[in-house]
Amino acid sequence: MEDNQILLTEHQLRVQIKMLKNRMNQLLEKKHPLNEEIIKVSKELDKLIVSYQTLFL
Repeated sequence: MEDNQILLTEHQLRVQIKMLKNRMNQLLEKKHPLNEEIIKVSKELDKLIVSYQTLFL
């Protein structure tokens, strides 16, 4: 049962990461005033994704 919970959590994490990346891209396309900050957050998110993949894949 715990394995199923872990997989569900992993799936939820992947979905949330994808949604965040999509939202950041939308803001960048609109020339949002916070673009510099969005780019920084995107880079941090990329680092987290790499860390996650290193730990769990």
